[in-house]
Amino acid sequence: MSQINFVSPISRVGALEPRTLLQAALGEIHVWRLEFSSLGSARAGWQVMSDEERARAERFRFLPDRERFCQSRFLLRVVLGEYLGLDPSKVPMIVDEHGKPSVDEMASPRGLQFNLTHSRSMALLALAIGQSIGIDVEDIGAVENTDVTTLAEGICTKHEREAIAKLEQEGRTRAFLRCWTRKEALLKAVGVGLLGRLDGFEVPLDCSKRWDIQWRPDSWSKESTYQMADLSFGNHLAAVAAPVISNSIQIFDLHGQETDPGSIAERPTTISRQRDDESNSGEAPSP
Repeated sequence: MSQINFVSPISRVGALEPRTLLQAALGEIHVWRLEFSSLGSARAGWQVMSDEERARAERFRFLPDRERFCQSRFLLRVVLGEYLGLDPSKVPMIVDEHGKPSVDEMASPRGLQFNLTHSRSMALLALAIGQSIGIDVEDIGAVENTDVTTLAEGICTKHEREAIAKLEQEGRTRAFLRCWTRKEALLKAVGVGLLGRLDGFEVPLDCSKRWDIQWRPDSWSKESTYQMADLSFGNHLAAVAAPVISNSIQIFDLHGQETDPGSIAERPTTISRQRDDESNSGEAPSP
């Protein structure tokens, strides 16, 4: 079972040059986001993708899925290209035996790590130096008319399922998605992905902003401590996890309507951490 310790919330941040992450200390986290409504990003993504990525895109049966894949790769390649000082189409990426992509260490001596996720309407890319990173996002509309108590089976612990079931519909949906995205982000950071059991550990279900969690993925592993932060905004529930998260998380927007990949990353928009004032009524207590 996991142990959760709460720490200070994310603070607001100011402007930051993207490449400064390459000189940053351990624990600096950057998050980039791209809304899929951005014009031209799918076409621009196709232009910078590798042949293998284009082959993967063509295997998608439905056009919206194919476009989301291209847009996500657009975000990934353009941002990595900016940090590494490379043409987006020439960013060298390798894939390990578990299918997890990473930047070839020859291109990033300090060990730039990343994790990419997307929902139906947005992609998020988290980056860190010298440590693993995990991120996950979901649209609340994806489960808006779904009985989340059924979905919670196999994802939430008994304690978490009971807490979610006590809430009204809207609070129940948000609490479930907090649980889901927070657990997925942690599994990605640990590196076990689909091999890990989501119902094998607990996360806070309320509006907590930052917390520590101790978790042992299996009986053979050593218990490790990870730090997590909530990145939710509006109808998007999101979380990020890493061994160390220091200071503020820097969040940038990538504007896909500017379809020239070479010019996009030159004008990033830094976004302060803004929080909607969510009422505590109908919110789940922390496990």
